[in-house]
Amino acid sequence: MADPAHQSRVEALLAWLYRDELRHSRLIWRLEADRQLDPPWPYAGLWHDPAGAAMVDLRAHPTLGDPEHGLPWYQVAGDDPIAVELQLATWLPPTCEILADLDLLPILERLGHVASSGRLQVRACAPGELTGTAAPCRPTRLSLRHRALVAENDWRPDDLADETDEARGGVRWAIIEGGHLLARLVVQPVSEHVVEVADVHTRPDVRRRGHAAALIAHVVRRLHERGFTVTYSVHPSNLPSIRLAASLGFTPRFTWERYLLERVF
Repeated sequence: MADPAHQSRVEALLAWLYRDELRHSRLIWRLEADRQLDPPWPYAGLWHDPAGAAMVDLRAHPTLGDPEHGLPWYQVAGDDPIAVELQLATWLPPTCEILADLDLLPILERLGHVASSGRLQVRACAPGELTGTAAPCRPTRLSLRHRALVAENDWRPDDLADETDEARGGVRWAIIEGGHLLARLVVQPVSEHVVEVADVHTRPDVRRRGHAAALIAHVVRRLHERGFTVTYSVHPSNLPSIRLAASLGFTPRFTWERYLLERVF
């Protein structure tokens, strides 16, 4: 049974994060997902300054942490530089990894030596922002009856049993012709009003025919009708994926980065 006081702190943190739901969506995603675990994951380290800073300790996380062999690592969000810097300076150990918005890099550089170990640009398309002229298509929402087909395409077929709805367990969509997946994607819930389109893939021999654009447009249109903003994360070097997202109205909102920090005291 989770500590009621700790649960109250999590609720207070989420209430603060939801004030800027899109900007804080990556930390919301983490916390909301962990509340669904059985039992819910009660973070041993969680720091929240209502002035504009939040940080969670991931070192002992059941799926993300490696307390025996990995460096301590944290997920950070904030919109007040002073509050963020004070929080990090107080709680971070000498060497650690941090998952944070690129905008927080100047703060980390004041604390010590920083190296990047991974970057994702997050693009978003809110209701009314879908653009482009993607061809119509007839996508299929994948279910357990597609188990064999999913397994052939290097997806995890067991996940199909847990995918119930875009805003809950997430779902998978595909364009299927002749018993083959021509294009595919996953819709994953992020927060109350935000979902992520991920793992977009087109079979190599049918690329550049508009299948991925058509599939994404269909799914985004469906989500917009339900009031969701849709995000799409891509590495800045993946120019084809960036062009695809831009053609449909996805615009850059922030960049998410994983840093290695060696502090200077």
